[in-house]
Amino acid sequence: MQRQNAYFIKEREIDIKTMLISCIRRWRGILIAAAIGAVIACAVKYQADVSAAEAAINNQIEAANAPEITVEYLEEKLGESQVASVQNALDHWRYIERKNDYMEHSVWFNLNAYAVDAVFLTYQVSAEHPAAVINDCKRFATGEEMVNGITQDLGLSLESQYVLELLSISASDNTTCFTIRVYAENAESCALLADSVDKQMKNYAASFSADGTQISLKERDAQVVVDAALAGTQAGHTGEINNMLNTFNGYMQGLGEEQHTLFELLVKENAETSLFAGESGEEETPEGEKGTPVEIDTTIHVRPSVRMAVIGFAAGAIAAYAVFMLLYTVSKNIHGTDEVKYLFGIPVFGTVNTITVGKKRLFGKTDLMLDRLLRGKKYLSYEEELSLAAEKIRVYCDKQERKEIYACGVSAINIPADCLDKLAGLLAADGIAMTYGSDVCRDKEAIKKASETGGVLLVEADEKTGCGEIAKELNICRQSGIEVIGVVLAQVF
Repeated sequence: MQRQNAYFIKEREIDIKTMLISCIRRWRGILIAAAIGAVIACAVKYQADVSAAEAAINNQIEAANAPEITVEYLEEKLGESQVASVQNALDHWRYIERKNDYMEHSVWFNLNAYAVDAVFLTYQVSAEHPAAVINDCKRFATGEEMVNGITQDLGLSLESQYVLELLSISASDNTTCFTIRVYAENAESCALLADSVDKQMKNYAASFSADGTQISLKERDAQVVVDAALAGTQAGHTGEINNMLNTFNGYMQGLGEEQHTLFELLVKENAETSLFAGESGEEETPEGEKGTPVEIDTTIHVRPSVRMAVIGFAAGAIAAYAVFMLLYTVSKNIHGTDEVKYLFGIPVFGTVNTITVGKKRLFGKTDLMLDRLLRGKKYLSYEEELSLAAEKIRVYCDKQERKEIYACGVSAINIPADCLDKLAGLLAADGIAMTYGSDVCRDKEAIKKASETGGVLLVEADEKTGCGEIAKELNICRQSGIEVIGVVLAQVF
């Protein structure tokens, strides 16, 4: 920017689109970084896989050479106190298992204690000694014979203890009567069970008919009752289970790894289902394989991971692109014709791409194809760009009635001579003489020639010439009374 007849760089604005395009042109660096990223990611993954494979082989070898883990082996290895701790945990576990099994299978325990379907069967006894007959009936009603008869009659699959819980003899003040109470999960089941009980009692009563004793059903009463004893049992079992679990967990937390293994082996040895089966994460050894020699493959079968190579390639490319964007942002070099106009306010006659005439580079055709792709419909060939720039210079010089100009610049030495020679030839055809040389900041001959011609055309390399250097050139020309007619930028690779 200009202030008090001097140029200085105050601030710059970064155009996102220009920045992205400029970074894409550095595809070689991006590709190299991507390849390095792919190699590093693939190597790291490969090394990790090799280490894992070696560890797996070592584990197999150790497992093959390790002694068979048995109850006797662990009991011999552990001390008496440690084995006693395992036994305490096992005793608590067995107790909890029994309680849980009962709570799961008992019909009586799972009834709603505050609304139990019940049937009361009251029997009248007529005998010389009714008390003795009633005692015999009580023993029958709460014995295996009654349970077996009910099970066969109704086709039940319940164990005897769970059937007996559903039957009870109620106390009575009448010495010639007794009452059998029948429970079930609903009224229908309760009625069926009561029918079967009555059937068994009638069969049993027939055995007393020889001595004149009679047992007859006096009353049958179906009710929904509240059983406080059942409610207390349910609450007591739940509390007891919780307390036992807390104690058991305390024991288990205090056991070491080998003690845990002993605990599991004792559980399996007793052929009971463990509450904690599968928690150890160890697989059981199939029957018939114990003691059988195992052939271990010590060959490491690991291949480079294509997936990690792709991820590393993408990560390297993204990282390189981000670095180029950062370098573009902090760079002090000129970024295109728009920035020249914005910073210095001098005419820009165009940009010339020197890919085809510059120093030959590997995959130079790729640069040319990429340049065409990025420019799209605005693409012009090298000759067309030179002709357009020469025509703009001619128009400007005709208006100023100028027939001679001097081309120079900080980066003029990096611009292919073919570019400057052809530009001079195009201008000569229009009657304008152009000579070129070094920059006026460092070459006194350049200042002399610029002064003799009176007009300077700055020829600078885009993305390679510093903004501060251009400002110095402009200030020297202004201080020397030399007119700067404009700028031509050359894309140098």
